[in-house]
Amino acid sequence: MSGSIYTGLANSRVRDVNSGLFGSFYRTNRFEKVQTFYGASLNIGAYRVGRFFPSNIITYNPDPNFDSLINARGGRKSYGSYGVFGGINFVDSYKDGSEWRMLGLEMSANKEFGQYASYRKNLPDSISNVLDRKQDFYTLALTTEYIGRSGTDGAAGVKLALGSKLSPVDFYYNGTYNQSKVLPMFMSMALHYTQRKTTGYGQFVIGYHTLSLHFGMNFRL
Repeated sequence: MSGSIYTGLANSRVRDVNSGLFGSFYRTNRFEKVQTFYGASLNIGAYRVGRFFPSNIITYNPDPNFDSLINARGGRKSYGSYGVFGGINFVDSYKDGSEWRMLGLEMSANKEFGQYASYRKNLPDSISNVLDRKQDFYTLALTTEYIGRSGTDGAAGVKLALGSKLSPVDFYYNGTYNQSKVLPMFMSMALHYTQRKTTGYGQFVIGYHTLSLHFGMNFRL
């Protein structure tokens, strides 16, 4: 069982703020050079949709009233999700206690609820060039991670991931309103340090029309 507190910035010119609490129950298994894990999670938080001004409007948006439409609907939105996750890693261990999780495959399935889901669902097509109105969220990612020992109770590591959402989002191209489906991909890098039962981490994520930066603390119970 673990819990974490996180905060981050998102959206164009990182004007939106995302903060919340994340908790999970999980189990791991180790079979020589193979490691598996699976569990369930609950996430609750708040996403603040920042204000836009005419000078901030990016040329891809077709609606001349884009700023007023966003600002009328923006502000703080509560959100939450629950789901399951799992994965497998192929591991190479070293005598000093360090290990390289050479190749990993991770999957997750989540159901979203709250004000932010309703906000996205009710946005007009003209307000953005990318819209995801779905509340079911499935991802698949390839990972690699190195964890080195630090003293008797510490460990530090870096994790890289390349993944994708498994259902497409709606894309409206440059004012033509020609709708298409796009499967968004993402890349991430996370740095983490653990001392006994407490882990601090920072994560940078870049993907299809998204950029986010997260910092947090994780407490293992």
